[in-house]
Amino acid sequence: ETEAKYLLGEERLKGIYRRLPDWMRNDPALDSKTQWGLENGSMAHAFPTGVGDSYTATFALIDEADLVDDLGMMLPSINPTIQAGGKLVLVSRVNKRRPNSAFKTIYKAAQLGKNSYAPIFIAWDAHPGRDQAWYNRQLADLGSMDDMTEQYPATDTEALSRSTAGRIYPEFAWENVNENAVYDPAHPILAVCDDGYTNPRCILLIQERPLDGEPDRIVVFREYYQRYQIASQSLDEIWGDPKNPADKGWGFPLAEFLYYDPSAASFAAEAQKRGMATWGAFNSVDEGVKVVRKFILDGNGQRRLQIHPSCEHLIEEMFDYSEKETQGSGDDPKP
Repeated sequence: ETEAKYLLGEERLKGIYRRLPDWMRNDPALDSKTQWGLENGSMAHAFPTGVGDSYTATFALIDEADLVDDLGMMLPSINPTIQAGGKLVLVSRVNKRRPNSAFKTIYKAAQLGKNSYAPIFIAWDAHPGRDQAWYNRQLADLGSMDDMTEQYPATDTEALSRSTAGRIYPEFAWENVNENAVYDPAHPILAVCDDGYTNPRCILLIQERPLDGEPDRIVVFREYYQRYQIASQSLDEIWGDPKNPADKGWGFPLAEFLYYDPSAASFAAEAQKRGMATWGAFNSVDEGVKVVRKFILDGNGQRRLQIHPSCEHLIEEMFDYSEKETQGSGDDPKP
């Protein structure tokens, strides 16, 4: 309620109105801490959460929506605002302690076009008084990247990423994302596949090569991420239909090796028909995590793993991949 009154008060709505030119203003017909109205019938109310469902508004603003514990229960009471042709705006910094909150779920669905919300992200440097030196001072004061990505994120992926507590790859950072991580025809392609159908089939195109003057970088330059595709459809999209010489797919040569989930035997067989050598990956999650960590940040402080920004799903997973509690007492958390 305090925040709602603040938004209605002299530092926000009322203050904005009073700073308008005289010819644009009229004396308010109603002016209190929770209500403010004009002679033309326009009215603004400041409500605490859980109140206001008996009103129909043309515009509703929920401030710090990700900090509202009962947002999921609150929204149905505001739904008539949308149904009557009004607008609903949810504004918030993120709450890292609630990675699956209603606010984040709504935002992610909006990114995919699965609801009627329009996702808008504003980075920390949108403020004209903030530069890299300012950011570095805040980091020094807060002392935690979790706090920085909660209060001052650079991208929505950074904002939506989980707290580093419990993350499988806490070393992963934006220094592992590189616009120069593109395909180089001088080096062969390796492909890795995590098979799926209802769950997405994920295929990464990779090269081991020098990058930005540094040797032996693991460059992930393209990702495939699709559901409900049979093996031939996925391979056709990436490398083209072998029955149609004019179809080049994404335009890359065949992978020299395809490393695949051992359960994806049918996918590997389809790749072999097209002339790719395949290799069933060693299916140990713990060992795989150890290897990837060495690429993310090795003992010499080098970030050998470099991912192109277009690989959005991979980047999101690198930030969000986290431990979950296993069943049974005494078990360690597992990825």
